[in-house]
Amino acid sequence: MFQPKKTIEYSGVGITMISEYTKIKGDIDISCNIYIDGKVEGSIKSTALITIGEKGEVTGSLKAERIIISGLFKGKAEATDVEFIKNGKIYGDIISSKLSIEDGVIFEGTNKLRK
Repeated sequence: MFQPKKTIEYSGVGITMISEYTKIKGDIDISCNIYIDGKVEGSIKSTALITIGEKGEVTGSLKAERIIISGLFKGKAEATDVEFIKNGKIYGDIISSKLSIEDGVIFEGTNKLRK
């Protein structure tokens, strides 16, 4: 059955995009939304939304208000709201107040309730 792609709504603080053919090693500390379709190895902190797209690969740690993963993530993530989208592959530890997982996601790790 055909299902339309999910629309991701970003807050009005702007967005930084890391494209498919970009590789970054190091830490990112940003005050806006970030969308990743490239490869990042390191820590990513955002005051808004971190999205790992279908082609994105992140190894390291994530910390944001909201995190959406439909690509590959290995590491530790912390946010108020975490969402794993179909075809996402998540290997690691999640700390969140709310976690939603769609069908078709691979999740190997732990989830702890954020207090």
